[in-house]
Amino acid sequence: MLAALSGAEASEPPAACRDLDYSDPGQGVLTFADEFDTGALDPSRWRTRDDTFLDQDQAWISKDNVSVHPHAGTDGVLDIAGRKLDPAAYKRNANALHPGENTVRGYSTGYVDSIDAAGYGNAAGDRFGQKYGYFEVRAWVPSEATMSRGIWPAFWLRADHRAGEIDPMESYGAPTVRSFDPSSSYEWNSWADTAEGSMTDIEKQQTHGRADVGTDRIWQGWHRYAVNWSPRCLRYLYDGRTVGFVDFTDLDTRSYFTGPSFDDTFHIRLNMQIGSKYWGWADDAHTRPDFHYLVDHVRVYQGVGAYAPS
Repeated sequence: MLAALSGAEASEPPAACRDLDYSDPGQGVLTFADEFDTGALDPSRWRTRDDTFLDQDQAWISKDNVSVHPHAGTDGVLDIAGRKLDPAAYKRNANALHPGENTVRGYSTGYVDSIDAAGYGNAAGDRFGQKYGYFEVRAWVPSEATMSRGIWPAFWLRADHRAGEIDPMESYGAPTVRSFDPSSSYEWNSWADTAEGSMTDIEKQQTHGRADVGTDRIWQGWHRYAVNWSPRCLRYLYDGRTVGFVDFTDLDTRSYFTGPSFDDTFHIRLNMQIGSKYWGWADDAHTRPDFHYLVDHVRVYQGVGAYAPS
């Protein structure tokens, strides 16, 4: 089953989208890979953010929450840890998006991306960015059905110099403050500009869907989360199975998928926020004090020959 787009009935993708798979050796080649098997994060590939914060959540970002180490059943993993801080170590964000709710930062977390060493806006210079292709992680998310309120791991892509965003996976823990338990599924998204409130524009600037993973409990094991991005469409995949797609010829969305927001190379981001106004803030009664977002590999492919993007 394909996830619905903003409540609309999803139709079958066109053959040009359904049959395209840049990770197939007959269609594409590997352009970027990290198996996290060297015991340390490669700074030529990844930037580790430190001593900073994001607007939406209640965590403080620290390089100490990012590590690479052996893990059973893998050659090694990237470990992005979330931890409850001792009250004496709490941080404060005076410019919090939700004053009184996430001003105090009582958790620490980690964040890595492939942005250029010169900073955002210079991406893909000496690290990695790519326009079109197949982007995949194999990951174990910590968003269990209990004691994980606010845990919010993500694998996403941002345009290097423009406003576009593609989110192959955002997972949310439970119990939430909503009636819905999202912990056994996940969201995929695509945005023209997250910062501009594009969900409410008269001409739709965002698409999203909930991945139908059947009876799986995604937090109980390793899974592959991916997006196949071509000039015609986005196809979101879970363990190789299509769970959502966006057709760029759709009248509701084509203006921004074929416009400047997506006319750029995109870099990779892996992070875990903690707490949100919508799903609920983390607290001692509903969130365990230590949790880990594990990534076994990151792999990116690009089309070649007859399958090269045009």
